[in-house]
Order: sequence, then structure tokens, then C-alpha cells
Amino acid sequence: SEIREYVPGDPVRQIHWKLSAKTDRLLLRENELSGGTELLLMLETALAGHSPKDMEAAVEGLLSASYALAQAAFRHDVCWYDHGSGELKWVEVETAREYDRLQEAILQSSSNEQAESLGEIFKSHHPHAHPARVIVFSPHAFSDVTPLLAEHTAVTMVLPENVPHGAVERGVSIITLPDLLGRQGKRI
Repeated sequence: SEIREYVPGDPVRQIHWKLSAKTDRLLLRENELSGGTELLLMLETALAGHSPKDMEAAVEGLLSASYALAQAAFRHDVCWYDHGSGELKWVEVETAREYDRLQEAILQSSSNEQAESLGEIFKSHHPHAHPARVIVFSPHAFSDVTPLLAEHTAVTMVLPENVPHGAVERGVSIITLPDLLGRQGKRI
């Protein structure tokens, strides 16, 4: 098990409390994330010249997917970068209460016009994380998801309707929000 110092934005559930108490520093178990996360939903919060409506659509898509998973009591993690606080945010969701906490946290976060790739930020915080499936909800196709690609990780990008996606990395699946949510835009 790898142990490292806690970095703001790391999941609190990974803190090694006994060892932290002995050393007076917050320490993290690094391997828990790599083995425990089957499904990771990510939200790209860099607009990259796209409309705020596209960001709203990406947020709605992520929240709709997480809501449906929570209704089915399917454990999943949600991650995004909050440009206002400068932190990588992480929420575990399995129940309606955890979903409510996620919704509140995302709606209080802020986006930015230009920013470092969400994939790069994630890998810098969690270099050994290899979730089985990553679904990136993005307002555009310019999110660099290559740092998320690994031998045993499937990556899908979910984009708003009519967003060109020719720039997406090879090996990454693409789906549009209307296809995910149904053509009427209802929650899945």
C-alpha cells in the first residue's frame, strides 16, 4: 500500500487515520482509489471558448446520470475541478443523500474559460488511479482525456448536441447528451 500526504481535494475516505494520528500529518492510502473505483463520472469545467449553455448541458447530463445511478443504489464517484477554490473535488455517490450533497457541491463550483486539462489535473492528484470506466461530461471535445487512458480503463466523452468532436483522442467513445438522456431531454 502506498502512503502519501493528503492534498486538498483528495477523497477523505482514503485518509489513513491511525498513521495520521501517529505522525501528526494527514496521510493517504493511495491504492484504495485504484482498486475501488469502478465508475468515475468527471465534469470538464474549462469552457475553452464554448457557450455557458454547453456547460449547463454538461452539468445537467452528469447530474442526471448520477441521479439515475443513485436511484439504482449503484456506487460511483464524481470528480471535477473547481476553478474558484483551485481544488479537485471528489464525491462518492450511492444514495439519494449523497447525490444531494454532490448536486449542491457542483452547483457551487465555478468554471473557467481556459484551464489545464482535467485529465492532467486528475492524474497529478491520483497517479495510480485506474478506474474501470470513466465518463467525462464536457461542454466541448477539446478535453485532453489521454492521461485517463490506461490498459484497463474505458473512457467515454459525453458532449452537448451539435458540438463537433473530430478532435477527440483515438480510443475514446463519444456520445451526445440527447442520446444519453433521451431525445426529450428527460432524466435517464
